[in-house]
Amino acid sequence: MSELQRLKESVDLWTKDINSRVQNIEQLAKILKETIDNTEHTYELVLEKELEIEELKREVKMLKIITMTMLKKPQNKNGGQKLCRHCGGDMAIRNPTGWCDHLHYPEACTACQRILKLRE
Repeated sequence: MSELQRLKESVDLWTKDINSRVQNIEQLAKILKETIDNTEHTYELVLEKELEIEELKREVKMLKIITMTMLKKPQNKNGGQKLCRHCGGDMAIRNPTGWCDHLHYPEACTACQRILKLRE
């Protein structure tokens, strides 16, 4: 009977050992699933941040372009506008007041033509 008792104890030990290993595997499966979920969530966050970074890069590029164009434009006391000395209008606009034709300035400027006639 002693051998039967030892065999029974050995089988009980093996059963306990196998049960503890199965429980460890079950716990590992839960931990693995949680890790996978966390990794997927982190990947989604990384993708969102990449999109935000690309958008910020485009905005910075546009700001650089705007800054460069503003630096290239000649600035004066009138906020960057070149004004006509006869009509006071913006020289960039062809006929802002109806007096001066800034497209062919000063040849087509009616104010200049009147001044030239007065001088003759």
